[in-house]
Amino acid sequence: MDTEKPSSQKKRKPKTPKKINERYLYNAGLYYLKRYTASIEHFKGVMRRKIKKSCDHHTDQDFGACLTMLDAATDRLVDEGFLDDEAYTRGMVTSLRRKGKSHKLIAQKLRTKGLAPDLIHSELESFDEYFVTPDRDGDISADFKAALIHARKKRLGPYNAKPASDELYKRGLGSLARAGFSYETAKRVMDLPQEDLQNMPMT
Repeated sequence: MDTEKPSSQKKRKPKTPKKINERYLYNAGLYYLKRYTASIEHFKGVMRRKIKKSCDHHTDQDFGACLTMLDAATDRLVDEGFLDDEAYTRGMVTSLRRKGKSHKLIAQKLRTKGLAPDLIHSELESFDEYFVTPDRDGDISADFKAALIHARKKRLGPYNAKPASDELYKRGLGSLARAGFSYETAKRVMDLPQEDLQNMPMT
């Protein structure tokens, strides 16, 4: 005997993509930006995929004309302050540095968002001036401080309570290298005595 599946188990039919116009792109873009932060190029990539899906379904639409409408909607969102590459880059740099990410890894990640290398470098340089604080030997580098945060999270080097061993030392160097830190920075972290941790500014 056939039984009808509960409505919760029925497969939902995919929604028909809406036709593209500038008002729709603006509203859809605004909805996206209220949920996620994005660079201008990353935002446009998301919207281009939406446009392509619509054009694949509504074959009477011209893809190039839709992209022109996207440019206009994007410009409006920029003018209204919903899209701001400088603010986005500054926020990402701040968040990633505080999570213990290296200069190299941050730069790579932000380049994938379509951000200009000069902007990335400028925001990193600006934040790192604030990020580093003096220790008893003078200013520590921003990457060294970030590497300490990484080591603390991963319990590497002086943050590992286990007896020191060649295997743990090599594993720590490898973890720091994969995170984008230089060999010199990684080695300095791994060689740091536990008693010196109290002198390392971590905030």
